[in-house]
Amino acid sequence: MGTPEEFARLREFLIASRYTEADICAKANVRTIAHLSVLGHGRTVLNDPTDLQSLLVMLFLDGERIAWDVVRSTLGDEGNALMEAFGFLHPSTMDRSLCSASVSLFPTEEIFCVSDRLGGLEVIGDGAPTDLVYSPLTAEAARYVGLMPRSTCENFLEICGGTGIAALFAAKQFAKHAVSADITERSTLFADFNGRLNALDNYEAVRGDLYEPVAGQTFDLIAAHPPYVPAESTAMVYRDLWAGRRANHPAYHRQSGRIPAPRWALLSRLCDDRSRREQAGRPDSAYARFDRGRVRRRADSWRHG
Repeated sequence: MGTPEEFARLREFLIASRYTEADICAKANVRTIAHLSVLGHGRTVLNDPTDLQSLLVMLFLDGERIAWDVVRSTLGDEGNALMEAFGFLHPSTMDRSLCSASVSLFPTEEIFCVSDRLGGLEVIGDGAPTDLVYSPLTAEAARYVGLMPRSTCENFLEICGGTGIAALFAAKQFAKHAVSADITERSTLFADFNGRLNALDNYEAVRGDLYEPVAGQTFDLIAAHPPYVPAESTAMVYRDLWAGRRANHPAYHRQSGRIPAPRWALLSRLCDDRSRREQAGRPDSAYARFDRGRVRRRADSWRHG
């Protein structure tokens, strides 16, 4: 997993390499790190692998495969030592002479986050892993953390946490203690790694289905970004929240906190337009039950709306 000293060295290396959201956005002239992919092949910056900042973007955000000699030369001694210590790089399964990132490592706001790669994912076997840890660098995830209330609170819970992105922001910015819960072991390991990567002592990652790992506890604020496309069968370890589950559970709301019950936010799109079109004309389909969703928000207290 890495020692606290190794995590500190990694943070220092990334910052010194100008691998922060502010530095990358200034270079590419985009608003957020999530907007970088919008530039596509028309991007004229951050595409030179002999430049350290560009190399990190190409490996960890673009998912490109780059010659090992170029990678080793650009990273330098400290960078190579850290990449090896954390296992971030490996030979490409398509061409072992090329280097590929095993994960996506990226800065967002004031934190660093690790997830499975959003693009260029290399897998052994058929299809994506059933416990894939989705990247929060999507329009939906950006909307999720953008709508999330960021009022000072004692205890914050994120269910269906994945990378733990919401709980990471909470622990860093406004919560005395934050918990990320997810049903898969892989997501829990990623979320735990992310807490250590950001040196957050007031954050923890726990494993279990919805509220199981926090039974008996109450929280001032609970947020969730569950799988939002309804599924007729279970192909992943997780599936759409509406398969007989209850997310807004009043027993876990703290009644006397600054954010009283039912201050709970389900921040998700239930079903995208493409899925609705694909399922049109099938009234017996599971999709027929999920053709609309609603997000409640308070303009006086929700940021980034």
